[in-house]
Amino acid sequence: MKFEDFPDDLNLRQYSVKELKTYAKGFLAEKEDRLEGLIERVSSDLDIDRSKLDFSDQSLAILTLWFNSKIEFVKLTQEEYEIKRASFPEYIKIDDVKYSQDTFSLIYEVGIYFGETIIHKYPQLKWEQIFRKTVDYGHVVIMLGKLPMNPCWLMGTLCWGKFRRNEEPKLLELFKIWERYL
Repeated sequence: MKFEDFPDDLNLRQYSVKELKTYAKGFLAEKEDRLEGLIERVSSDLDIDRSKLDFSDQSLAILTLWFNSKIEFVKLTQEEYEIKRASFPEYIKIDDVKYSQDTFSLIYEVGIYFGETIIHKYPQLKWEQIFRKTVDYGHVVIMLGKLPMNPCWLMGTLCWGKFRRNEEPKLLELFKIWERYL
């Protein structure tokens, strides 16, 4: 099962452990190709040498510039909205939009780059899948001691911050925050 088959709300609790393990294998197998595609796209769009995307802290500033210009949301269909509305009490306000398919892919790709940047700086870290009963259930994360860091989830959260509060994601700032846990 590929990540494109999973819901764009990143909730994986509905899948069996077997499906999730298949998902993790696919995530890890596709990681290098996704990084290569992202680096090619960013360097081409910004007309920069790809060597600047070297997984250094400072490369996150370049990626931030590019990522901010690519975040898009699309309106939910009436059916999608009704399904979403039914899963929350009426007193909770819900958005009538979702990530565009391209943004959803970028959440993963930029998340992988962000995670690999931390791993390059701290090579004792690695990607691993967790099955603890948390919001990260079934996700491939990077464990910072006992604390899971889910780079893809973080990128999704940054996108919602841009939509709801017009806050532009700052990947280097986020990196420095998470670095404190090491």
